[in-house]
Amino acid sequence: MCGRCIAWRPFFDRARAVGRYQGALQEAIHALKYHRSPLLAAPLGGLLSVCGGQMLADTSYDAVIPVPLHPSRLRRRGFNQALLLARKAAKAWGVGVLADSLRKHSVTIPQSMLSKREREKSVKGVFVYQGPDLQGKNVVLIDDVFTTGSTANECARMLKKHGAHIVDVLTLARTQ
Repeated sequence: MCGRCIAWRPFFDRARAVGRYQGALQEAIHALKYHRSPLLAAPLGGLLSVCGGQMLADTSYDAVIPVPLHPSRLRRRGFNQALLLARKAAKAWGVGVLADSLRKHSVTIPQSMLSKREREKSVKGVFVYQGPDLQGKNVVLIDDVFTTGSTANECARMLKKHGAHIVDVLTLARTQ
């Protein structure tokens, strides 16, 4: 772990990524998100389920939860890439997806344009949980890219607030 990760006490229990955000993986994620290629979600979700399943094999999960998009961004893009990835992984693992339980109720500017501190401020309080009881449950939070961890941390904070015992984060790629 890096020094920042050792000093930082996030709400999630651990975060794992299949690979670095570079090369072919970065290109595939860009194509999925920005070139509206949802068909890439199947092979990328397969990669996530196999590699992620190995990385998280020591924990039994009760649910998979995708990082949500704000409804306006969802309308523009036409799909939530995290939900597509989550469905593929959950199916492979035999676990249910809580697709609409975590919601983003405020619009934020794209996180890729912000510093770590700005990201933390931008996502503070923008997620709400409106799903089934999580008391004592172990969940995997799925997203495409882990950059500073601000979004994952705020989502995990909300899930823990609603009783989740373990919140692990799994992404296709990590920038650092």
